[in-house]
Amino acid sequence: MGLKEINKKFVKEYIKIFNSKFSIFIKSYPGGYESFNNKSYGTKTDAITEWNNDILLEVIRSLKLKMNIVDKHGYDLEDLNNNPLAEIKLTTNYKGIGFTCNNFEKYNIFLLIRMKLNKNGIEKLFIGSIDLNKCKSNYSKVHLADRKKINTTCPNCNHTFITYGDRKVDFATLRIHTTDRDKFSVIHGKIKPNKKWCREECLDVTSKIE
Repeated sequence: MGLKEINKKFVKEYIKIFNSKFSIFIKSYPGGYESFNNKSYGTKTDAITEWNNDILLEVIRSLKLKMNIVDKHGYDLEDLNNNPLAEIKLTTNYKGIGFTCNNFEKYNIFLLIRMKLNKNGIEKLFIGSIDLNKCKSNYSKVHLADRKKINTTCPNCNHTFITYGDRKVDFATLRIHTTDRDKFSVIHGKIKPNKKWCREECLDVTSKIE
């Protein structure tokens, strides 16, 4: 069934599980919610991405969907026959336009998640998908970040810490042109075209999801 299984029922379960476990994540974050909330959108997104993938996997298992979360260059979501379904892009920048991508070659179907967080979890949310094979839009020119993220595993407790090194790494931005606005499959949220780019607008999670 592919991404057709990412539907309103999925969104309801995602919000429920995410928000029920967000307090556990925040308690484990150095300095708690106040420290987390004062970070930049990029830092918050980096901090929550892997945990969010665990939440997505729990939703998939809860609903018994025919897909799986994987850690592969180019895509994060595959079917039970190991065929790629989508690359997942997440951002906590609920007012922004576009998603930051590393410079690995990507599978051209994206599951896009944009959210506004508060101390209880998700306050506002956008979830939708888009197939770049059907679009004129593509990645921006690659730009260099100043530091490379490094995952370091503690030999004593096997906990993974994120640090930053001195080497440069390539990043690009995925933004959807207004001419491609009808290519979105929106599950929760709205698409608001600006002069050039589409903005993925988050809606309250208390909004009725039918």
